[in-house]
Amino acid sequence: MTKCRFHPDRDAKFRCEKFEYGYCEECLEACDACTDPELYCKHRSYCIIWEHCRKIVKAKRKAGME
Repeated sequence: MTKCRFHPDRDAKFRCEKFEYGYCEECLEACDACTDPELYCKHRSYCIIWEHCRKIVKAKRKAGME
């Protein structure tokens, strides 16, 4: 089984198809799992990680622009 990119002692429950990284549930909840939300990703339309974190990522992006 794949291990979490940021917590190698944990099993990954989610996988970034673009970069092929595994992430644990804590990384998903903290929205640390979308490695590069600014760049194009052909997997985004069906990405569990993006669906969970897109509102937070977009809010962070908007806050940085102001």
